[in-house]
Amino acid sequence: MLLTVHDLKKTFPTGGDPVTVLDGVSLELQPGEVIALTGESGSGKSTLLHIVGGLEPADSGSVHFDGQDIVAMNDSQRANLRRTSIGVVFQQFNLIPSLTVRQNLTFQARLAERGDDVDLDGLAASLGLDTQLNKFPEDLSGGQQQRVAIGRAIAAKPRLVLADEPTGNLDETTGSAVFELLTKLARETGAGLLIATHSERLASAADRRLHLSQGKLAV
Repeated sequence: MLLTVHDLKKTFPTGGDPVTVLDGVSLELQPGEVIALTGESGSGKSTLLHIVGGLEPADSGSVHFDGQDIVAMNDSQRANLRRTSIGVVFQQFNLIPSLTVRQNLTFQARLAERGDDVDLDGLAASLGLDTQLNKFPEDLSGGQQQRVAIGRAIAAKPRLVLADEPTGNLDETTGSAVFELLTKLARETGAGLLIATHSERLASAADRRLHLSQGKLAV
């Protein structure tokens, strides 16, 4: 098993009683498997992805990835794991505006010291960006920017890809194309993919769907 989340719990302080966002969440993800995570806004989907990706601490529970418990790691260990083994795709793209498409695509791979292994021409072609490599993010459409974000995450050859509403800012047609591309690239590289989405249609195209409500997961 690539990823095993067990009894994960997370609360956030408020002006009154703490709010429980994750209440004993458990799941498993195999290499090459695509799981869609659904739930209304504020249900904890982003929090779950952030904890799995080592971006946020959990109150309790465990997240075992490749035999290592991310929850038990220190900040430096989590950062190193993200750099070498976990790709993250955000809804807001988070591209570096001062870098060209070419440089953005290879950015994560270079951090992981795999920059020389990137087949940039092949990756750009699969992303439909082969004529955009020398442009900057501001010159691209929203769909093109999201494709760059996906390519950046995949280029580093991660074992796990986490995507937080990657089609949320896109129209339906572009969103479907981006989703298909993301799942295709993840499956081709054997990476596990955990994707948070509001789209029922996209969720139904995943290998499995898990629904998060009131801090708990249901199929």
